[in-house]
This record gives sequence, C-alpha cells and structure tokens, in this order.
Amino acid sequence: MDEIRCPVCGAQFECGAGDVECWCAAVPSLTPIPGRGCLCRKCLEEELKKSSSQRT
Repeated sequence: MDEIRCPVCGAQFECGAGDVECWCAAVPSLTPIPGRGCLCRKCLEEELKKSSSQRT
C-alpha cells in the first residue's frame, strides 16, 4: 500500500488501489477532478454526501 496525503484535509492515509480490495471501491465513485488525487475516507464520504444532496 502507498501512503498518500488527502488534497482536501491533508491527512495521510494508505491507498489500497493495488490490493485485492480497496476501501474506496466499496463506496460510489465521484467524478474525478484533474490533478486533485485521492481523498481520505472522511473527505470522500463528505464529498459523496454533498454530491447526493445536490442531485435531489
């Protein structure tokens, strides 16, 4: 696993993209923002909440 930093909050977290199962694969995906990179679990969940509330 790679250690990366969340571009939103700055938290360091492990990216499991190359593993058998990554935690982020279990949640809906967001439209990628070029150059932003991966979000930590907390920020990804917050972005998903914002995204779903904007659609309703």
